[in-house]
Amino acid sequence: MLKQKLQLIHQRLTNQRPQNVVIIFADQWRGTADIDQCHTPTLDRFKNQGINFPNAISGCSQCSPYRASLLSGLYPLQHGVLVNDACLKPKHNSIASAFKQNGYQTAYIGKWHVHGSPTGGFDQRNAPIPRQNRAGFDHWQGNECNHNYNQSPFFLNDDTKQKFWKGYDAIAQSRCAAKLIKKFAQNAQPFFLTISWGPPHDPYHSAPQEYQDLYEKSNINIPKNVPSEHHKKARDQLHGYYSHISALDDCLKIILRSLKKSNLEDKTIVVFTSDHGDMIFSHGLTRKLFPFEESVRVPLIIRDPASKHRAGQQCNAPIDAPDLMPTLLGLANLKQEDHLQGQDWSMIIRGQKPGNSSDAGLLSAPVQAGPLQLYGVQAYRGVRTSCHTYVRNESGAWLLFNNINDPFQMNNLIQNKAAKGIKEELEQILRSKLKNLNDDFEESDQIIEKYQLQQHISKTGLGAPIAWSYPWKAKI
Repeated sequence: MLKQKLQLIHQRLTNQRPQNVVIIFADQWRGTADIDQCHTPTLDRFKNQGINFPNAISGCSQCSPYRASLLSGLYPLQHGVLVNDACLKPKHNSIASAFKQNGYQTAYIGKWHVHGSPTGGFDQRNAPIPRQNRAGFDHWQGNECNHNYNQSPFFLNDDTKQKFWKGYDAIAQSRCAAKLIKKFAQNAQPFFLTISWGPPHDPYHSAPQEYQDLYEKSNINIPKNVPSEHHKKARDQLHGYYSHISALDDCLKIILRSLKKSNLEDKTIVVFTSDHGDMIFSHGLTRKLFPFEESVRVPLIIRDPASKHRAGQQCNAPIDAPDLMPTLLGLANLKQEDHLQGQDWSMIIRGQKPGNSSDAGLLSAPVQAGPLQLYGVQAYRGVRTSCHTYVRNESGAWLLFNNINDPFQMNNLIQNKAAKGIKEELEQILRSKLKNLNDDFEESDQIIEKYQLQQHISKTGLGAPIAWSYPWKAKI
């Protein structure tokens, strides 16, 4: 407390208020090109105000692992949340705790999904989350996980009585965030606010009707990599998916307008992103956790007041969830935490040193669980560069794509003799990354036993197994 008071006194004397930070992230909003057909005027304007990261990824593309990495700055094998509904048991400062120690007010609104269920299953998805399990967030209007967006529960601070958001929850949550921003603006203390929306995660039919009316199903362009036998189901789901996205675009407007009205636009770093995507029948798959673009690519735009001269530009950094904590601490000019495994990209974002376009993001699904189990897909590790995706599973080298020439990943080059050199180069990059993380690529069953995830695996099955194989013929 003394440190915080001294910081506030210094700020008042120097008339300098540290940058506020607002993280806005959606659940299951993919960053692939088909989203360009969505009606998102607010996001389009926001891209021109900030820096866009077209290569941003969700390296372990499932809700709980991503969120645990965002909060901890660690990769999944280090924080231990390898599957949905596993429990995050932080041993170090979280992102909120780090900002809090630097004098920030902290607040969280929306879906949490790292409190977990100790015995597996979904038994704590609508239970109150004790203060000590909120990772340093003081103001709390959250719930573990619920996808009934029109009857959505939450808990307010330490009150254990369940409350419900009025109407479509993302709109209500965004209005709540706007009120909180107005309140925070009235004092000199900076704030760190996170808003976590449940949509556009399925169910896809539940967006408000006015947003569903924005789209004619017959006009929706189905991605090329959706096999023809899945077109009808894909079109139905994409209609609802895009409807949710347009609803969230209006939610983003509510939050950004609040910052502007409170004269905080030039005093606030704003991050817009998502925890992972959704296959929606691309390659004949549903759900997420796969190494394909529809699952791992996420939107990421950062509006940084100190980088106004770079507004509207792109940065090719392959930012992943573990990178957000060190990067935001860097952008806020705060000391880095010693435990962090993610990379601080703040200097590159501000154009103070050249980016390394050869760097790669790590793709990792350490255990065969959930969607992988459903479709019989093995656990894997891989890398995604600004050009290529390379993946090795438990049986060996599996996928290699040139994402520039083949954005729909319909030409697996893993057996292509002409691609042998790039395959070997990416394999060395992958080996180096795994070595730095002490990841020995143990078998899935060994990791499940080591992290005591047997009950989680058995209780979160998604139904009868579906036989799947890569549907496009490789060109040798």
